[in-house]
Amino acid sequence: MKKLLLLFIIFLIISCEGIQYDGEKRLVFQTVVLDSNGQPLPHSNVEINVSDDYSSGLISKGKTDQDGRITLVFPAPKYDLGINLRIYSDDMSYLEKGVFNIHKADFENYKFIYQNSYLLKFEETAALELTYNQTTSNTVLKNVGITGIYTMPHEYYNFNPDNYYYPAEILIKKNQSFQLKYTILNTQTDIETEYIVDLTIGDNPLSYTINY
Repeated sequence: MKKLLLLFIIFLIISCEGIQYDGEKRLVFQTVVLDSNGQPLPHSNVEINVSDDYSSGLISKGKTDQDGRITLVFPAPKYDLGINLRIYSDDMSYLEKGVFNIHKADFENYKFIYQNSYLLKFEETAALELTYNQTTSNTVLKNVGITGIYTMPHEYYNFNPDNYYYPAEILIKKNQSFQLKYTILNTQTDIETEYIVDLTIGDNPLSYTINY
């Protein structure tokens, strides 16, 4: 047991060189990995890494249990760095899911429960194709996302102003009603307004333009 602990510590030092951690505080991540029908996916892989502008490293990983559940405990970064998730199955027919830029502030009492860990197969999905139309220079688009059963390989949990990443395509379970949510920031007044649009997708791609 002591040898395993020592190897794990050495692994963390090597993989996360340059990132500083609080040796006294631990963060807890929990989720349930499900398929498109809401059934648990046992033995799915969940990885957590931490990144800053200069380096990144794997800090915790594991596999879900028979009920698709997983709990990972890892040391808290000293600073508010990006905490990122990678969720995937050894069965390559399932699409990988990536969630980026989770903050320490998103951990309530040091615990973060992620509710949208769906792994879908490509043939189960139809694409929501998004285009963006900026109508004034005084607005910024923030936090584009949806509610429903979907998957994205590169999803931002919190808006990252350094890269202005807006998804061009979101793969959604076919024949589903869902909500598209986005926030517009007025840079003159510093007021944020959230918009919620009810949509339905069938077997074919659906296009939508966000005007901001």
